[in-house]
Amino acid sequence: MARAIKLDTQLAEAVREAHEALIPLVPAGSVGEHLGATADADRLVTHRFEASVTGYRGWEWYVTLGRASRSKVVTVCESGLLPGPDALLSPDWVPWSERMSAAELASARGEGTPDDAAAESGGTVAEAAAEETDDTAASAAEDAQQDEPVAGAAEPEDDASDGADDAASDDEASDEDADGAPAARAPRRRRRRRRS
Repeated sequence: MARAIKLDTQLAEAVREAHEALIPLVPAGSVGEHLGATADADRLVTHRFEASVTGYRGWEWYVTLGRASRSKVVTVCESGLLPGPDALLSPDWVPWSERMSAAELASARGEGTPDDAAAESGGTVAEAAAEETDDTAASAAEDAQQDEPVAGAAEPEDDASDGADDAASDDEASDEDADGAPAARAPRRRRRRRRS
């Protein structure tokens, strides 16, 4: 079980030393009244002071004091400005991908303006990306259906078939890439027959 941290009385009573540590570091008149002291660890105490700085309503100056074991010398460890419980803070950060509208996304990608429906919807980048993925998958499925041969239909034959083209096309058809998927075929070229 963790032991409770005890407030060091010598450091807790060193309010004047904490206040004097802030004076050379902050604008004149910006250090207000003492708000309290809290124990951070054994022989380590943080003093809080009201901050009267324009634009920092509810913020507090802090000074952390420490001392060595069996020593009476108070040492300033650090100081700064922190938000208090009633401080005015900025809103939570939102990633740019969630802040951008569909129109901004299209412009950033260099795609021009998106469809009017997408621009009017005011969707986020994530929604636009999901729609784009769905559209790409649908068009790929349509292309695949158009490329499939009809059952029972014969392939058109070349006029000048001398067997060399058939062997080359058979080699292309049997080629597979590293994943075992059929390799993409280049379009066939027709050979011109030499007239003698």
